[in-house]
Amino acid sequence: MKNQSLSSISPDKTYLQATNSLEKQTVFKKAKREVERNLINSRNTRFAANMSQTLEDLSLQFYQVLCNIVGSKDVVKSRRNLFTVMDFTFNDNEHVTTISSGSKAEGIDIKGSDYDQMVVYEAFRVFESINDEIYLPRKVPLLMDTNGTKLGFTKLKLFTKSHKKISEISEWSYTLGQDTYISSQLVKEYFLPPWTQIHGPCAAVPGDIYDCAMTYRCNEWIAPAQQWIARPRYTWPNALSNWLLLASFMYQHKRFLECIDIINHCVSQCTPDKIYSFFKKNVEEQTAFQKMKKTVGLILTCKHLMYQDVHFFHPFQLLPTELTTLPKSIFIVIIPPVVYSNVLLFLCFHHLRDGRGKLNTLRDLELTIREMYFIFRCADHFKTSKRCLDIVKTLI
Repeated sequence: MKNQSLSSISPDKTYLQATNSLEKQTVFKKAKREVERNLINSRNTRFAANMSQTLEDLSLQFYQVLCNIVGSKDVVKSRRNLFTVMDFTFNDNEHVTTISSGSKAEGIDIKGSDYDQMVVYEAFRVFESINDEIYLPRKVPLLMDTNGTKLGFTKLKLFTKSHKKISEISEWSYTLGQDTYISSQLVKEYFLPPWTQIHGPCAAVPGDIYDCAMTYRCNEWIAPAQQWIARPRYTWPNALSNWLLLASFMYQHKRFLECIDIINHCVSQCTPDKIYSFFKKNVEEQTAFQKMKKTVGLILTCKHLMYQDVHFFHPFQLLPTELTTLPKSIFIVIIPPVVYSNVLLFLCFHHLRDGRGKLNTLRDLELTIREMYFIFRCADHFKTSKRCLDIVKTLI
């Protein structure tokens, strides 16, 4: 039987197979990638169908989970009102205005919540230019001076030299040449309570639970802030990254099954027609955006057509502890959305001791990085993605 099979192969056929072996290998690799891609797409389609049927139920479940963790709507509202009343009480004078912010002032009182307070000294007014109307009764005018400062910073110069005779100003100021400037360091030291320490621009209680910033009011939109007046809304966060942050929240509270449901929904939305939101778009993408905008409007277009990376900011409370070694840019960690979806999904399977789920997710993550799927082509994004893969492999 063996001899018959060998004799049935003609020399011409053998030669043809030999010469086409490299081509066949290439075709096979392309076909394999296409099959893997189709497998992921088919899985995403099933996820999308399931999610469309149960999205309302899941939303109600998520709401109940959040109520159990954060508090009900009425509880959150009561917390906010407490800080509003406190500000109203403190502001019962013309000298100082206090403004509460931070997660506690927003009604969130969980581990890691903080309270930020801004104290505005109403005896001062800041002006951008000497050409502005700077005369105000019973106010000390300060002029902005951005010469030699970094972007986003300014020096505050005393406009009327006679004000230097005021005792507080003499303790807060320093003279450079013919001009007198307010020193932020001296102001912070002057008002620093004994139980706090200087932390950046604020007086802070150790442990990052309270920050207080001493400030002066400017009643105009200064030039660097003009762009915020009419900033296009489509450059602001979109729905996909926010869903992934919600999934991170569920993961931090060990709600792994709910986290998996959210991730599956996010992955089902990661289709090739999506447009990366913060970089220059080609003609085809601009055309698709304009067509959809004309059909359903700007807000829905931004929500369903555009995507951005997942951003975690210091102190990284939503970032899984397994990913704390990822590269950081100043105080931010940026992860491509599909990469992060697969990594978070893998971590959920890891805690649920689901070995098959871990292996399937690892394969999807490797394919995502190999195809640069939803990964902006730059060195930092690729480095972060590879580091995510390395972390996942240590948990196999």
